Amino acid sequence: PPTLSAEVREALVGDIKAVPALAALPILALMASFDEAPQRDGLAGYIPWPCGIEELARRIGAALTPGETGAA
Repeated sequence: PPTLSAEVREALVGDIKAVPALAALPILALMASFDEAPQRDGLAGYIPWPCGIEELARRIGAALTPGETGAA
């Protein structure tokens, strides 16, 4: 299950966004509790965990499609 603390998640996203070749990469976070999900942290969206493979694939597809979001 996803168990990154908010601080570690923020640092990881910051490290990814600091690499020019990765800066535009949409990032989705698997979240067991949306109480921990910040409103704006550079992520393309949040996915409830656990979730089914079909839902995960749909959310990833939406994040990769211009103009759509993988946010919950």
